[in-house]
Order: sequence, then C-alpha cells, then structure tokens
Amino acid sequence: MRIIDQMNDAPKFYSIDKIFSRFPKEQLLFSPEMAEIHLETLKANRERKTLLSRLSALLEGWMHRKVALNGTSIKGPILEIGAGTLNHVTFESPDIDYDAIEPLELLYENKPELTRIRNLRRDISDITISPDYGRVISIATLEHLTDLPRIIARCGLLLDKGGVFQAGIPSEGGLLWGVSWRISTAIAFKLKTGLDFSKHMTYEHVNDASEIRQILEHFFQDVSVLRFPFPFFHLSLYEYIECRNPRAEICRQYLASD
Repeated sequence: MRIIDQMNDAPKFYSIDKIFSRFPKEQLLFSPEMAEIHLETLKANRERKTLLSRLSALLEGWMHRKVALNGTSIKGPILEIGAGTLNHVTFESPDIDYDAIEPLELLYENKPELTRIRNLRRDISDITISPDYGRVISIATLEHLTDLPRIIARCGLLLDKGGVFQAGIPSEGGLLWGVSWRISTAIAFKLKTGLDFSKHMTYEHVNDASEIRQILEHFFQDVSVLRFPFPFFHLSLYEYIECRNPRAEICRQYLASD
C-alpha cells in the first residue's frame, strides 16, 4: 500500500487486518465527575467559549481553508461527516448543495447556518448508498469515530466519478500535538475542574493519525497528505488528507462483511 506524503513518498507497508481487528472500538468509561461535565466541555470547546478554544479555532482554520480551497474546482453536492456546530459551512460557497451528518443535536441547534443545510442526518447509514456527491468532507471528526472503517467504506461509495474525500485531522500520536494540549487546555481544565483532561482526550480521540491514514489508503487508490505548521509528523498540529479514486469493490466487500 502507498501513501503520498508531503515529505516522503516511499511506500509504507502495514497489516490492515490488524488495524481492522480493533474496530469497532469501545470508549473509555468516565468517572461520575467527568461524565457529568463531558457534554458541557465538548460544547464549550466547539463553540469557542474560552480564550484557549478561540486560539485553537484560529489554528484549526488551516484545515477548514484547505478543505474549502482544494475543493473549489470539484462539482457536485457536499456531504460533511461530523458537522458539529456547522462551523465549516461558511467556508464553502452558498451555491453548493450541502448535506451534513451530526448525531449530537445540542451542537447545532439554533445555529443560523442550519438554513444552508439541505439534509441533516444522524448517521451515514441513513443515506442510501449511491454515487451522489462531488465531495465528502470531514474536519476534526475522523479521530472520534469508533467504527471508522465502516464509515470510510460508505464514503467511498457515495462519491461520484471524479469525486474527492477530504479530511482535516489533528496529528494525534505526534509529539507537537501531544505537548500542545498538555501545556494549554489540560492545565486550564485542571485549574477549573480539578480533573484530568487526558481522560476527556482518551474518550474523544479513539483513532490516531497513523490509523486514519492507513484506513483511508486501504479504501482509496490515491491518498495525499499535507501538514501544518511544519511538514514533519512530530512537528505538526494538523493534517490535510485528500483521497481520490475509491476502491469500490473493496468498500463493498468490507461493508458486506461488517
């Protein structure tokens, strides 16, 4: 299998069966204290209610801009996986038909961007498999998905001819990413709540960047990776991944065995 990396285009081999055996994953069990504030913490981070989360939003803007800019020449409707607070919608042209998947209503309820959404569903399985989309996109979501291979396989079958899957993800598992949240958000969370933010991160980020890339490579023939702010994994915060030419038969086979 081959991943075209920004700094290294050498082939990278792996056992996809070993990776698939980890799915679907189970999330960490919270303490009663963490369970009580989990959704509040998630919503506050998504809505940028703190200084640190607003700074994070500025950095995450790189992912949003990459997805939007690299998709301008691609025709057809968009499907966003994990639309959250609908914060990506404004990066895209208002003339594009925009569908979204988001299971947590509390993240998007009463958002003005709802008027831009053509169809909003809770799960990708609610969409009939048909090559209807020019782009399937995801920003800061793939790391959260406990059944990632199933979702990526369906994404491959939802793209029309020439369609593109685009994702922005944190460099989970990398040095700079790990240090950055531990010396910022984790400290602020500890001072505010007395609790360990790493429990929240372990619960939320069930997939690391390497797993995500390798799963995408299995279901798509062409996968390219760009990183920010530096092109090396351990010196990056975020990755932009672009996938073309889905392996339709492999997608179908995986879903049939799921």
